[in-house]
Amino acid sequence: MKTLFFTCAITLLMGGTFMMGCETATEKANAADENVEEARQKLKEAQQTAEATAKKAATVEEWNAFKIETETKITKNEKRISELRIKINKSGTAFDKSNANRIDVLEQTNKDLRIRMETYDKSQNDWDSFKRELNHDMDELGKALVDFTENNKN
Repeated sequence: MKTLFFTCAITLLMGGTFMMGCETATEKANAADENVEEARQKLKEAQQTAEATAKKAATVEEWNAFKIETETKITKNEKRISELRIKINKSGTAFDKSNANRIDVLEQTNKDLRIRMETYDKSQNDWDSFKRELNHDMDELGKALVDFTENNKN
């Protein structure tokens, strides 16, 4: 009888321990909700960090270096444009009028780039995108000027 009593007690004790260790569906759902909320919070923090990194203002050193570099490129482009005007005026070909129009467009683009640079407020938070876009446009203008001179050599 003692053995039967001990066997039943141990079985009940083990069964109770096993049942206590099991989670109910509600407990699992609550734990999942907590995990989802935690993940959302981490995502929100990561997005804020990314936005803060992407939208930084220009420092004085960055702005001055960029301004000097851009001014040099714009001045170089102006010199190329004036050389092209002189070359077209000397040539006297039938394409001079269309070439003059193309040069006018390139000159206006160069002026627009200068205006964009001069009117940019360096305290704005879109410094990286402004810098990237202006450099891209400046490179495109440079390529157009090189292409123009190469096409006119033929």
